Amino acid sequence: MGYISFIDILGTKNAAKNAEKYMRYIGDFSCAISQALQIHTGIFAYIYSDCAYLESSLLDTLINALDQIRKELMAKNIYIRGSICKGTLGAIDKGTDIKSISKTRRTRSGRRRQRRLPEGHLAVGTG
Repeated sequence: MGYISFIDILGTKNAAKNAEKYMRYIGDFSCAISQALQIHTGIFAYIYSDCAYLESSLLDTLINALDQIRKELMAKNIYIRGSICKGTLGAIDKGTDIKSISKTRRTRSGRRRQRRLPEGHLAVGTG
């Protein structure tokens, strides 16, 4: 069993009032995560807008990556909050082509239905 972290940018509601500032926040956030994944291998990340889930089988690796992300963003006056727990994401198979990603959900009648993830979802990983 591995470890999962959820991180979220603080203040994006206010930043969204200024499109340029909002896009800078999102770009810096994605870039910080990508850079951390290049250095700290064995981490899988699922990024959506101003938040992300990160997964690793090693707690130390995950904490070190989160510390790097936090430091890089704080240097740009972008602040995050987050949490870590034991478990696995299980939502996305590692190594899956982003265009073929779908998720399963149950309909009201209880049947399972596959649904493609909407545009804007980004899955990256070094797993």
